[in-house]
Amino acid sequence: MAVFICPICFRPLCRRKESGGPPTGSFYCENNHCFDVSSKGAVNLLGRRGHGDSREMLRSRRAFLENGYYLPLAKALAAALAGNGGELLDAGCGEGYYSKYIDSDLGERFHISLVDVSADAAEMAAGRWLPNQRMNRIFCAAASVNALPFADNSFSAVMSVFAPLAAAEFSRVLIPGGLLIRVTPTARHLWGLKSEVYEKPYENDETRPPMPGFTHEKTERIEYNLTLSDKSDIRALFDMTPYSHKTSREDAKKLDSLESLSTEAGFDISCYRRI
Repeated sequence: MAVFICPICFRPLCRRKESGGPPTGSFYCENNHCFDVSSKGAVNLLGRRGHGDSREMLRSRRAFLENGYYLPLAKALAAALAGNGGELLDAGCGEGYYSKYIDSDLGERFHISLVDVSADAAEMAAGRWLPNQRMNRIFCAAASVNALPFADNSFSAVMSVFAPLAAAEFSRVLIPGGLLIRVTPTARHLWGLKSEVYEKPYENDETRPPMPGFTHEKTERIEYNLTLSDKSDIRALFDMTPYSHKTSREDAKKLDSLESLSTEAGFDISCYRRI
């Protein structure tokens, strides 16, 4: 089972037991640095609330994903992990949709650690599991993918879905031969949405960056068309994306007049092995 390490002194964190009872709600290291587990089941290893996605973005993402629009991606991720087991890290987990789907689909095969730089995201992700699973088989933390709070060689698989790439950290925490799955948008992902908002929409960059410490096994592309017939779904899709922060209020209001929206969805699922 993967063990959190202290972000201050890098020693293992454990949960103390009182008189032989269950672990307390805090993590401690041997130097007595203490990190509390929130009532929602996540531990903050950032020392602050962090940044990342806001509660509003996370709620919009949950509302959109729970309607099944990205179910083909979730199924493909589960299939990519079907031959694996042990310890899975969801690096940049958001509100936890993909990890929860994988856990249910594969029959709780993994111990899963989920981290996100947003403390709100970590807490929302934790809420997808029952209290007796949180911090026992499912571990959720506010932490940066650029400074993962785990020891070397902790995971058999790492998953990064629309999250920042931290190849060196992923390599460090993976066992030799461990699997890295990275999901990125294709060039025309959400092109229909962008065409409604922007006068000159732009394609996504599909450049695959160098991945030192890894060998590339394969990339699977999933592309399909989405039709959204509910105004709330259209708004949720827009609000869950970075476009909501980069778009003027005037352009964003263009979506209010839409009764439906057709748009492409496209994902590249790239699989790598740690050397």
